[in-house]
Amino acid sequence: MEQILNLKKALNAYSVYLDNEKKTFNRRRKIPYKEFEERFLKNIGSDEFAELINNHKLHTFIKVIVEKRQTFDYLKLKLV
Repeated sequence: MEQILNLKKALNAYSVYLDNEKKTFNRRRKIPYKEFEERFLKNIGSDEFAELINNHKLHTFIKVIVEKRQTFDYLKLKLV
């Protein structure tokens, strides 16, 4: 049960982070999308982001999906 609570906290922290980044991007439409994407990639790989979500497995999962542009196959429960 504790693992589920930890995962929910981590997902919530990630969701709040992503919402804030999205709001910043939407407010500053003059920022090229590529700049936003580069900043996002840099943040995902940072120790600060890892501390923010405080979940090593989730951090690694997000990094793989974002950096390597992989997707998660729900039927096989694997990254593809």
